[in-house]
Amino acid sequence: DPVSVGDKDGISAAAMFTEMVCNLKNQGKSVWQLIDELAIKFGLFVSDQISVRVTDLGVIPIVMNNLRINTPKKFGQLEVSNVSDLTKPESGLPPTDGIIFYLTGTDGISRGRVIIRPSGTEPKIKCYLEVVADSKDLIAGRELAQKAIAEIGFDVQPLLTGGN
Repeated sequence: DPVSVGDKDGISAAAMFTEMVCNLKNQGKSVWQLIDELAIKFGLFVSDQISVRVTDLGVIPIVMNNLRINTPKKFGQLEVSNVSDLTKPESGLPPTDGIIFYLTGTDGISRGRVIIRPSGTEPKIKCYLEVVADSKDLIAGRELAQKAIAEIGFDVQPLLTGGN
């Protein structure tokens, strides 16, 4: 039976992870082997985060509005295929000031996302980057995904400070 603890600090996650590690050990596998198997089956997910601290809180709505008005067409080599403005969520979730840019894949990258939102607790704009590589060669896939993440981050950085 799965362990369930009503917490927000990861106690139940740690207990479930420990149980998973024990089951893997009994199968003669490591966590890293499982992660590699999942990457081959579902794609190699690579992510990164960029945070930009602001001294003037008035910059945040300007940046977010600029992203909505001047929607980027491309990040790195990946084109923007769809945009979700989270102030008008389609999922039924409560509205929030955030934008998700969905990216089409190219050359071994199946897809990607860029999520931009203001921090809820600090004077920052936060950006989450994600790409999924298709490669069955995990070493090559990781290199390709890291390169794609770096290119996306390079294009995103000026947008977070109000540049175009």
